[in-house]
Amino acid sequence: MAVAVELSMTQWKQLAFGLALFASLLFAVIALVLIPRRVTDERLLGTWQSDAERTIADLQENRTLSEEQLAKLRNLFGTLRITYVGDGTYTCQLTSNDPAEKGRFEILGRDSHSVAIREIELKPSVLKSLGIEQSEITHIHFDGSDSYWIIPGLSTSREYFRRVQ
Repeated sequence: MAVAVELSMTQWKQLAFGLALFASLLFAVIALVLIPRRVTDERLLGTWQSDAERTIADLQENRTLSEEQLAKLRNLFGTLRITYVGDGTYTCQLTSNDPAEKGRFEILGRDSHSVAIREIELKPSVLKSLGIEQSEITHIHFDGSDSYWIIPGLSTSREYFRRVQ
């Protein structure tokens, strides 16, 4: 036994509006669940320069360095410049004469003193061509609003950075 349902034009319009509203809400919920949200950390954003003096001072606390070693370290540290942007991109320049390398990064985790990022290179790094092994994941330790340190590559020593912009 079939029941015939007759709806007025107003009722049809209300039903269509309700279905459209339901579909819109369902789409919004699905988008919120499936579309990844970019996590940012304001402390990281800006341009950072390797801080040779702090890095070498930290090395000297744990080792006795000759004048020759100190001179080599001063040539090695202090030139790297990294800029992190809120859209998840970064540029890295080994020296002011080198072209800037571009890449992407994502924040893996953060706490009140540090942030862990995964760097996604768009092409092989100049540092790799120099034989400097790097990890995709960098744990950045903030020790002030305008300074941080990392332990680069397979090293056991800290490299310090200071904000320049």
